[in-house]
Amino acid sequence: MKTNGKMLLLIVCAAIVIGFFSLLGLLPNMNDMYAKRFSDQLLQCSAPEGSLLLEHYKLIGKLNGNGNGMDFAAVILLQTNMETTKGDLI
Repeated sequence: MKTNGKMLLLIVCAAIVIGFFSLLGLLPNMNDMYAKRFSDQLLQCSAPEGSLLLEHYKLIGKLNGNGNGMDFAAVILLQTNMETTKGDLI
């Protein structure tokens, strides 16, 4: 009976340790997947005629403020020959 109890305790402890370390590997990969999906949506947006996509970036991390959260940022840099007026700028 003591052998079964020790074996059960060993299995439970191993499951807790494996579960903890698998979360450390799983959560960053999930965040990468969400950021890629987020940046892919930005890249699918139509650019104005005559625009050229120069660069695109995605960032993951604690980018702003404090607290327990994850921030995603996706940025594209376009080059265009369109003229803008002061009212057109965002």
